[in-house]
Amino acid sequence: MQGKDMNIMWNHVFEAISDMAMILDPEHRVLAANPATLRATGLRSDEIIGRKCYEIFHCKDHPPAGCPHQKLKSSGRPETMEMEVESLGRSYLVSVSPIIDASGRIVQSVHLAKDISALKQSEKNLQRKNRALEALSECNQVVVRVKSTPDLLSEICRVLVETAGYRLAWIGYAEEDERKTVAPMASYGVGENYARTVDIVWADTEKGQGPTGIAIRERKPFICRNIETDPGFMPWRLDATRRGYASSIAVPLIDGDRCIGALNLYAPVPDAFDPDEVRLLTDVANNIAYGIAARRAQTDLALSEERYRLHFMQASDVIYSVDREFRITGISPSVENVLGYKPDQLIGRPFHELNLLAPEYLEKAFSDTMRVLSGETIASSLYEFIARDGTRRFGEVSGAPLIKDDKVAGTISVARDVTERKKAEKILQREHLFSESLINSLPGIFYLFDEAGKFLRWNRNFETVSEYSASEIAGMTPLDFFAGNEKEYISARIGEVFLNGHADAEAHFVSRSGMKTPYYFTGSLVDIDHAPHLIGMGVDITQIREAEEALKKSHQQYRDVVENANDVIIVLQDGMIVFHNQRAETLTGYSGEELANIPFADFVVPEDKDAMLDRYTQKLNGEKFGAAYGFAIMDKHGQRHEVEVNTAVVEWQEKPALQCFIRDVTMQKKFEAQLRQTHKLESIGILAGGIAHDFNNIIGIILGNTELAIYNVPDWSPARKNLETARNACFRARDVVQQILGFSRQTEQELQPVLLSEIIGESLTMLRSSIPASIDIQMNIAERTGTILADPVQMHQVIINLCTNAAHAMKKKGGILEVNLKAVTLDDVSVRPYAGLSPGPCMELVVRDTGRGIDPEILDRIYDPYFTTKDIGEGSGMGLAVVHGIVKNHGGAITVYSELEKGTTFKILFPEIEAQPASEKQRSEKMPRGKESILFVDDELALVEIGEQILQHLGYAVTSKINPVDALELFKSDPYRFDLVITDMTMPQMTGKALARELIGVRPDIPIILTSGYSDQIDEEKARKEGIGAYVMKPLNIKQLSHIIRGVLDKA
Repeated sequence: MQGKDMNIMWNHVFEAISDMAMILDPEHRVLAANPATLRATGLRSDEIIGRKCYEIFHCKDHPPAGCPHQKLKSSGRPETMEMEVESLGRSYLVSVSPIIDASGRIVQSVHLAKDISALKQSEKNLQRKNRALEALSECNQVVVRVKSTPDLLSEICRVLVETAGYRLAWIGYAEEDERKTVAPMASYGVGENYARTVDIVWADTEKGQGPTGIAIRERKPFICRNIETDPGFMPWRLDATRRGYASSIAVPLIDGDRCIGALNLYAPVPDAFDPDEVRLLTDVANNIAYGIAARRAQTDLALSEERYRLHFMQASDVIYSVDREFRITGISPSVENVLGYKPDQLIGRPFHELNLLAPEYLEKAFSDTMRVLSGETIASSLYEFIARDGTRRFGEVSGAPLIKDDKVAGTISVARDVTERKKAEKILQREHLFSESLINSLPGIFYLFDEAGKFLRWNRNFETVSEYSASEIAGMTPLDFFAGNEKEYISARIGEVFLNGHADAEAHFVSRSGMKTPYYFTGSLVDIDHAPHLIGMGVDITQIREAEEALKKSHQQYRDVVENANDVIIVLQDGMIVFHNQRAETLTGYSGEELANIPFADFVVPEDKDAMLDRYTQKLNGEKFGAAYGFAIMDKHGQRHEVEVNTAVVEWQEKPALQCFIRDVTMQKKFEAQLRQTHKLESIGILAGGIAHDFNNIIGIILGNTELAIYNVPDWSPARKNLETARNACFRARDVVQQILGFSRQTEQELQPVLLSEIIGESLTMLRSSIPASIDIQMNIAERTGTILADPVQMHQVIINLCTNAAHAMKKKGGILEVNLKAVTLDDVSVRPYAGLSPGPCMELVVRDTGRGIDPEILDRIYDPYFTTKDIGEGSGMGLAVVHGIVKNHGGAITVYSELEKGTTFKILFPEIEAQPASEKQRSEKMPRGKESILFVDDELALVEIGEQILQHLGYAVTSKINPVDALELFKSDPYRFDLVITDMTMPQMTGKALARELIGVRPDIPIILTSGYSDQIDEEKARKEGIGAYVMKPLNIKQLSHIIRGVLDKA
């Protein structure tokens, strides 16, 4: 070929090259530039020619580092240099080939710059998406495969680090505690203890301004683009940068209508998370939250297709020309890189003789060449080439006619190596088959549709569940598979996906036959061909809902049992109450919120706290105990409660805790104490009965002899006064016995008109000897005092109890005990402070001391049974309770006023009556006498003797017996000899009651008087039922006995 022809051909080739092409001299000056260069730079030819290339493309006054032209110039060797260059905002693969003169000196160079921006971006996207895709796929498998929650979370973190390439992954739960703590549950990667050493919360506080806290609060992903500069990351920046973290993302874990935590990832470079990656991580987070498998399979598919579609390496193009005889007339040096041939090994030879093409492509090559020679242009045609080493490579060839002298002289073609692309296409085809198999093997239904609702992809399970064929589904929309109000709901959730990128929903999927099945659906936004699409998955949740309903019912039943339990049920964890039933609030008086914020030990009284805490620790450490143990607690109002506790170690929110069943045994303890007191009183009563019997007999002997002596001594004699004093002492002794019997409940007391002034005098006389001399007793009784209806014994008890308490309050320092009595009249106003009293005349009894006083905090409890402030052994806590009961039973009222360190005053009012006291009646009446015959029976000889004398003094004829059997025999021998029988109750061989029955059996109309020092077998009512005329308690004075005898005889 002539030089001129070669130049023409070269110019055609130079102009036809689609990539930038330039010719430079050794000083980097541009000598020529093709149209592609002008288009790429936006400059005219005269603005480029003559300028140095690095001024145009690098805006510098010197060549860039690694400049291929500089390297070619420096080496001086005739070889092609290549370099990837960033210029004009694009990436280029620059090939520099030398043009040498006859002496072998490089005089010029040809620069070809191929735009590989798309390829570079594809490579980056491919790598990133490939990692994310593989991570998502593995996470989906983990969600399907792993059963336990801890293993699931740990495996997810491991996959995200090892597969996706993140530096650290950890998952935290959003706790509902006061601080709103984020509790790390699993972590993996570099510095995996990071999450457990930093303090992160999801509250809107300083430590809640990081990605984790914001993502949980706002329920959407949050990215920290640069940890070094982000002010919200300040609390954790030092810990993070030490571990090599540069950027971070937190993705919320959404479960229904609440956020349960966050997935947290850390990357080693800033700005590491793009929108596609965030969407994928959102899918991972949703899979974690809802525990379902393969929800993002279509994302796998879409990213897999994108990954393998561009998975090939772009080679430099081969430019060649062919004449009409199919001879290669010229070829670029790049052929050596592609096929291993040097250009001179090919030029001048027909291509079909060179073994360059696979035999099956020769016919196509001839056909395409003829078409170009005829004037056509072929944009792209695929061939399989055979390299010099025998390997085969695919090439994509574009060809155009080579015009010379206005005639088609040959062809000019550009062959691009697409071997890697063909390999990638095969891989894509294989991956497509794999993806299809994966999608169709998913347990749920898979779907992909566009914004108009047109289905583009679905799996076979979708057809099975819906009962529609593929062709039918292709013509349907998502809303066609829902009914009623759920159509509107699903439509709104779909809109949420296209608006915010993700949504989920629970609704009933309706099949062709009308069957409604509950499903959980997910949807994520993906971009396909620059258009938004929704990809998602639906899982049948029938079994889950049934299990949830059963669990809910079980929980409710358990809750009902717990809430209605009579015992307190609580759960203790770290010393705090983390669960309680309603009974706990009732017992303690605290609200639920207060209970949750008070350590349980604070409820326990100080003396029991250490023992309780020891038990708590031992139980948590696995030690076993037998029965319940007891201690005391204080409620909100200061009330002490005795409790018994049974405990069991349980797991509460995946941590050990102690479940406690607490029973309030305060009343039980009081009843036990009361029972013990009752047993004591019963014992005292038994003892008192025996004492009363013997003591009354003794008093009777003394009283009888004393009274007989009085009647035989003249009034003026000094001895008479002494005898009367002795008689009064006997009366007091008798009353003391009656008090003992009354206290021990051995006798029933009867109300009678009494003078309270006399009882006060007798009581204070008795108390004087037992009260310390440091206490001055002052008695102030008004001149006129009225009569009240009362039990004398119980009145004694009231005065003695009040005075004893007053003396106890003054025992250390001494003081004044003042007892006052006066008559008062209450009107409608003055009666108001005294509950239960009516206006009218009353007797006012006041007991006042100058002791230490009563604490105002316990003043309203002083009448409670067993309540006492005295030390053990000093009191039972029953004194004031008894006083209060007696006063109320007598229709009276009691008030108290007290000041600390000043003293206490008790005021008691009893209604006054218009009646003469029994003692005054007896003093005013004369002793009746008689002449009848009386049989007197008593086993006590002294009583028999004094009885004979008293009865004879009263004028009666007396026959006495100390043996009841002898008395019965005497009576049987002559039943009508006697007008009256007086017999003792308690006697050997035969009781007085038995004797009376025998006597009445012999003579039914015989009058009988039964006497007793004490007996628990007979009383006045029982005696009357037995036909006995009178039942009289010993001792009796002469006047009392004379009235009783006369009354029985006269009645008979």
